[in-house]
Amino acid sequence: SRKKIIVKGVARFNEEPKAGIAYLVTHGIVSSPDDHEQVARFLKGTTRVSKKVLGDFLSKKANESLLKAFIGLFEFRHKRLDEALRELLSTFRLPGESQLIERIVEAFTEKFCSDNGSGDIADKDAAYTLTYATIMLNTDLYNPSIKPQNRMTSDAFSRNLRGVKIGRA
Repeated sequence: SRKKIIVKGVARFNEEPKAGIAYLVTHGIVSSPDDHEQVARFLKGTTRVSKKVLGDFLSKKANESLLKAFIGLFEFRHKRLDEALRELLSTFRLPGESQLIERIVEAFTEKFCSDNGSGDIADKDAAYTLTYATIMLNTDLYNPSIKPQNRMTSDAFSRNLRGVKIGRA
């Protein structure tokens, strides 16, 4: 019966996230909608959650604490930035709006830098810039509306990052 409640709660979440969380609270699966860590653990650990809906929900300004709690569940220590970003983005889809993506990138780079201290990347700003540039490169490479001859080359990617101190040296 618990599984049925979870399945129904996730279905509601996929239609209307707040209603889904309220349903899960009502049925004792989640103790409170304000317990961001518990909600984040549920959302990360439940496979039926829509990746698109989750990305849109986490990126809303009102859900900033939930986004940080969700990203806080990841362990990025001893990982390259691209590996950590790939791990995070395997759990949800990025929203289409740049302001919402920016929120996610900011929370990600904060956690990544916290986990890796004085690693290979100079500082949080450099990690932010490299993360955003990596997302833009991926979008450019896999967007079907961009013609193959117009796709970003490695030289163009490097030019876009010129002047940014990425490494410590």
